[in-house]
Amino acid sequence: MIDQVWSSSVARYIGIFGLYIVYLLIGSSIFDAIENPSVHNRIQLLEQGRNRFLRENPCLDRDSVDSYVDEVLEIMGHSNVTRPSYITWLFFASTLVTTIGYGQVPPLSYGSKAFAICFCTLGVPFTLILLKTITEKLMDMTSQFLEYLNRRLGHLYRPVHIRLLHAVLITTTCVLLVFLLPAAVFSAVEPEWTFLDSLYYSYMTVTTIGVVDVLPSSRIQNVEAEAVYKIFVLLYIFFGLCFTLLCLAIINEIPQINFLLRFLHPSPDGFVHKKMTNEPTENSNLVTTKTIHKHHYMDRHRGDGDSNFSRQTSISFSSDNEN
Repeated sequence: MIDQVWSSSVARYIGIFGLYIVYLLIGSSIFDAIENPSVHNRIQLLEQGRNRFLRENPCLDRDSVDSYVDEVLEIMGHSNVTRPSYITWLFFASTLVTTIGYGQVPPLSYGSKAFAICFCTLGVPFTLILLKTITEKLMDMTSQFLEYLNRRLGHLYRPVHIRLLHAVLITTTCVLLVFLLPAAVFSAVEPEWTFLDSLYYSYMTVTTIGVVDVLPSSRIQNVEAEAVYKIFVLLYIFFGLCFTLLCLAIINEIPQINFLLRFLHPSPDGFVHKKMTNEPTENSNLVTTKTIHKHHYMDRHRGDGDSNFSRQTSISFSSDNEN
């Protein structure tokens, strides 16, 4: 029975993720189809301007001018705009729906700008739902780790200390996997990126700030290598967002260190209370029961569970039903 439920859950996750990939592919195909004529027109205008410049300055040769223009574009960080491909628009579509929005590859035509609005209207909520779903699954996995820590350390330390240890371990792992390790890879692959440049890109990307000077693979001349590289970067961005949300969710579940909520909703016993009506409703009882069951981890070796943790959990909700 458990295997069937697990298989069904995995199938649903794969189906949702597959539908998300299809949505990105369709969107990038439309961007590519709309933008190609505008890009070709811009390239023709550039060639006409270059030929006119060479006619007016016969002392210069074509190769020297092209080399100078390439150097200028590399310094400006927009060399990938002059050679757009399907993978460029896939990267662009992905950064739109994840709300990163680099801006190095802006749409040129009015039709593409209008489609970007429609694409994001559906794509951004779709992305948020998918990220939330995966983050909740990761939360279930980390809660099992918290249960293990509580079984092994519950007789030695207070529950809040165990939760703090759990949060520190998970956050440290996420920082290593999402920021430090990718920064080392980027600094090794990108010849002109230092470790600090790579760490800056990783942080600005995964936190969806999007203020970066240059994109990965912007100086890779091989189209196939650029496509493979950008696909791995997109996978890193997506799962990096999931792990970042996981860290925030774990920290948010510890009321003792959630200073903002404690400041906005102070309580005598030091816990964050949600203001409810004097008469308990069916929904409030369900929420209370769910929360207690979620955070009450039984000690299978002793059989009585963590009494301190159970008592604190009960106290934190007692005022909601006593009024």
